[in-house]
Amino acid sequence: MRKQTVVLTCLAVCIVGMRASTLMASDSKSISAAQELGKEISQRAIQVDKEKKAQGQEQRCEPVGDPSALARVPLPASNGPVECPVLKALPVEVSPKSLRNSVARQKPEERARIAKDIDSQIQQLQAALNQRLAVKQPRPPEIAREIDELNKALNAKRQAYDFARGTVQAISPAAAESYAAISNPYFLMCGSRYWAPKDPLHWWDQIISHVSDKLMTHGRSVGLLSIGDRPAGTAVVVGPQHIITNKHVMEELSDYNHSTHFWTIRKDVTVTFDKEHSLGEICPIPNTPRTYYVNGVYSVAENGDDLAILLTSSDKNFPPKIEFERRQPQDYAGNMTVAVIGYPGAPDDMTIAEQIEFFHTPITKTPQFGYKRLSEGFTGSRAVTFNGLFVHKANTAGGNSGSPVFDVQDAGLVGLHVQGHNRFLNEFGYNEALTSERVILLLTASGLTQ
Repeated sequence: MRKQTVVLTCLAVCIVGMRASTLMASDSKSISAAQELGKEISQRAIQVDKEKKAQGQEQRCEPVGDPSALARVPLPASNGPVECPVLKALPVEVSPKSLRNSVARQKPEERARIAKDIDSQIQQLQAALNQRLAVKQPRPPEIAREIDELNKALNAKRQAYDFARGTVQAISPAAAESYAAISNPYFLMCGSRYWAPKDPLHWWDQIISHVSDKLMTHGRSVGLLSIGDRPAGTAVVVGPQHIITNKHVMEELSDYNHSTHFWTIRKDVTVTFDKEHSLGEICPIPNTPRTYYVNGVYSVAENGDDLAILLTSSDKNFPPKIEFERRQPQDYAGNMTVAVIGYPGAPDDMTIAEQIEFFHTPITKTPQFGYKRLSEGFTGSRAVTFNGLFVHKANTAGGNSGSPVFDVQDAGLVGLHVQGHNRFLNEFGYNEALTSERVILLLTASGLTQ
């Protein structure tokens, strides 16, 4: 599927104060920070194990046709078995070329800043790993777990560092996630403020800040879809009691009657707007969350587009709709800087140490998922496909499905994020979204005129 008046570029709070360049035992501050990082990794690993056991083994769909095309992966809130659709092979911009094109936009000094930032993280992770390795055998289980996770994170960082320096062309998915999270960070949205753990390419100063107020206003009409307490995706207000999301998200929340060809929303499905995380002194009081019932499936695209409109409860505080703005096909092909607003979950191919690094907050050491975030990137050079799909490189994760895509030039709503490709293959991935033209087709057919 994903930003503040102040951008803090410090490392994750859980490892603040660690001076990785010095591994001396006498450096008590580094030792303390390294111990804390290990503790957070251990706690997060235990939580991940519990989540997997609670949800069962996630089913994945096998690639069909073009090896670069990957069928959708069930959302973190997946309910029951998943039907793997048959995909039509489409000409795509195959990774790792796709990421290299994005990197080609970066100036040498920008890549140097990324490499420097990654190098400092390598030193910090190495310090933490060395401390665990100093524990004599037999090591306690929690220490063994921390060693394993730190080693994974260190491997990913080293590959990302080599990629930033241009010495390698192919790296693992975990390394690609690490590089992407640094070069295209997630910004938490809270009240009227944005915050990211780091922003070495100065997205905020150079690109986002001039439309930050408009994007913040739009963000109040972007909601988190959930079934019970499990996040399932993102939706956008398109009517007085109507939201739009991806059809595959709707399928996770509904049951289908093959005799009547009718979708029935499951029990306890809701949409919550303004689910924001406090940013401490930067934003001590987030907007108040507003939750509404999802009562039915209002309309589903019949042309194969991954779109569905849901009917919700409503009141005087229901957020206003956002108008989709038409763009010409040529406007998308490599000619647009975009921002995606949504509620990303934990990336499966990101190490636990990096989840802590990129998804912590100014007031929490543990990663926080399912909160409103903004990410940014460029559209891909591939032309819009015959069925209205365009490539974009903004960071997304499970839970971003159904997220609105905005043109950063004027904050116009120009598309709806659909899916990521190749996230679980040993290649760099890319994202696809439907153009506003395709969304407007469904809105018009459903009587929700723009």
